[in-house]
Amino acid sequence: ASLRQAMLPMAAAVGGVAVPALIYLAFGHAPAEQQGWAVPTATDIAFAVGVLALLGKSIPSNIRVFLLALAIIDDIIAVLIIAVFYSGGLDYSGFGVAAVGLLLVIALQKIGVGSAWAYVIPGAITWVGMLMTGAHPTLAGVVLGLMTPVAAMPLGERPVDAVARFTNDLLGRAKAPDQDDGDLSAPLKQLRLAQRELVPPVTRVGGALHPWVAYAIMPLFALANAGVGLSGIDLSAEGPHWVMTAVAVALVAGKPLGIIGVSWLMVRLGWCSLPAQVTWRGITLIGLLAGIGFTMSIFIANLAYSDPASLGAAKLGVLSGSVIAAVLGLAWGVTAMRRHTAKAPLNAG
Repeated sequence: ASLRQAMLPMAAAVGGVAVPALIYLAFGHAPAEQQGWAVPTATDIAFAVGVLALLGKSIPSNIRVFLLALAIIDDIIAVLIIAVFYSGGLDYSGFGVAAVGLLLVIALQKIGVGSAWAYVIPGAITWVGMLMTGAHPTLAGVVLGLMTPVAAMPLGERPVDAVARFTNDLLGRAKAPDQDDGDLSAPLKQLRLAQRELVPPVTRVGGALHPWVAYAIMPLFALANAGVGLSGIDLSAEGPHWVMTAVAVALVAGKPLGIIGVSWLMVRLGWCSLPAQVTWRGITLIGLLAGIGFTMSIFIANLAYSDPASLGAAKLGVLSGSVIAAVLGLAWGVTAMRRHTAKAPLNAG
């Protein structure tokens, strides 16, 4: 709702990226293995929020909001890391192509085009432009996401009032005895427009994309990238062993240390305050669950390691670290959070 309220999850996300990276580098890998420093920095939004949902309604809603905000900011940082550190040399002509796509998006917004389908071609142009630059094209998604309006298109009146007016107009025309069905197309079009603008574009697009992401993209990604062939990994070798250990430790320990430590520092300095219903127990729960780094961590690992043995070890470290973080988060949620919530009414009495 405000920059001051957003500062705490933003700062916590930065801490949750920096500390795991430093822990990974502290293991002293060979130069080729040090390229994986960013693998344990990412939080998997879907899995972290999903595990939190297993704890039920006893968890305050603001903890869910804080975790979701932190994970989204964490994801944006991860995509920027990919663009800066895991891309080849930049071809600046691609930025011109991407700029054309972004200008088309701005032009469509200025003339009041609210249909998401109209932005598919400009979005594709932006994606191709980012691909041409040599930066990772997922950066186009960050830019387009930030440009998606958070307020409905102005209609001159509240959308709910417009819906009521157009509905009454449509019903009045439809009930007229001498009404021509062709005359209903105009009020129907106006009614559909008003109904669409009841929900802000950023929410509408998110809702439209969710089934594709949840039921197609995420499962395909998991099938394509999550598999770890243990037969190709020699954990007795020093390199793969330390890669797996460093990734797992950085996720399980680095994430909560970075998030809790930076949050405490921001509150201690008076720059931020804990949101309502969010206690330090809740921040600890958020830090533990943020160690679930499945999808984006594996994605970065595929870009970071050229050696198959190191890549397999990193994936194994991500999977094992994520499972441990999920178990610790659930255990903490059940023992500390639920018990604290149950005692709260008694203490208040």
